[in-house]
Amino acid sequence: VEEESEQFHPINISNKILIDDEKSLLSKGPSFCPTPKDVNRLKLAEDWENFENRLRSAVLFKQIIPEKGTPINESTQLLPKFKSKSTWRAPVSKSLPLENFLQLVKTDIFDPANAKKALDNLNKGERRALGDLQQLDSQSIKIQDKGSKFVILETEGYDSKMDKQLNNPLHYHKLDSDSSSNHFDVVASWCNKWLAKGEITQDLAGSIANEKVKPGKA
Repeated sequence: VEEESEQFHPINISNKILIDDEKSLLSKGPSFCPTPKDVNRLKLAEDWENFENRLRSAVLFKQIIPEKGTPINESTQLLPKFKSKSTWRAPVSKSLPLENFLQLVKTDIFDPANAKKALDNLNKGERRALGDLQQLDSQSIKIQDKGSKFVILETEGYDSKMDKQLNNPLHYHKLDSDSSSNHFDVVASWCNKWLAKGEITQDLAGSIANEKVKPGKA
C-alpha cells in the first residue's frame, strides 16, 4: 500500500497547501473508486434489465461456429451497416438454468432482507477531503499526461494556457465566417453515393447531410 501511495503521489504546482488527508486521498490514484454513500436503485434496476436482456439475447441468438472447411460468406460491404438503437427485449428464455440463475441473482440483489451497507473505503478525514476538493474554485485537478498521478494547478493559469493553445495559428486558424455551407455539396454527394450502395440508411444520410448544421461553440 505504501509503495502504491508513493507511485501515485500527487504533483502540486498550485498555491494551495494540501493537508495530509487530501494527499492520502489523491495518492490513491485516478483508478480508485470511493464507495458511494447511497445506491441509486433506479440505475441499479436499469442496469439489471440490460444485464438480463444481454444474457437472454445471447442464448436466443447463440452463434453457430462453422466447421472446418465450411466456406464463409465474406461481406463485400465497405462500411459497416448502421443500425439504430433497438428497444427490443429478449423474451423469457426456455433455458431453465439461465432463468434460475437470473432469479437467484435478482433476489440476492433486490431483496430488502439482503440489503447491506457497504464498508466505506475512505476514512473520515479522506471522506471530508473528497468533499473539500470537489468544491475547489481557484484550483483544478487534472491527470498527468504521461503518468497516473493527479496534478493540482491554478485554474486561472490553466485556462490562460488553454486559450493560448487555441489562439495559436500553428494549431488553429480562425475563420471570419462559418464555412460549413461551403462543404455541404461534398457531404451530400458522399451520402447519396453510399445510400445508393445500401451502406447507410436514409435516416443516417439525412442526419449527416444537414443543411441547418451549425458549428459548436467553446
